[in-house]
Amino acid sequence: GSNDAPLIRSAILTNPQLAVLKLGYNNLGNVGANLIAEAIHVGGGLIMRRSGSVGGGNGGDSQSQQLPLQQQQQQYRHHPSLSVLDLGFNNVGDEGCTSLANLAVARNPS
Repeated sequence: GSNDAPLIRSAILTNPQLAVLKLGYNNLGNVGANLIAEAIHVGGGLIMRRSGSVGGGNGGDSQSQQLPLQQQQQQYRHHPSLSVLDLGFNNVGDEGCTSLANLAVARNPS
């Protein structure tokens, strides 16, 4: 469930060779999806934080907020090897899906 999401996040961040992650039927919910999305985003070596963090709060520093949006977007990388993510049947709602789309998929270079 969502209580295990921090462990999954840690596993994503510490395993750059991770290529396939199948987590279906774990009831991760929005909280888990948010943490996983952030880990995938940061897993490639985040150079600069977003002006808003996943799940609320502003999390950004004043330097990143002052740069033009295009320059901020160019500074992001994603997890180096993750190519398959299965989160089916985890009770992920709109908030979790939005986090996944914005952090884990939208600026994916592939």
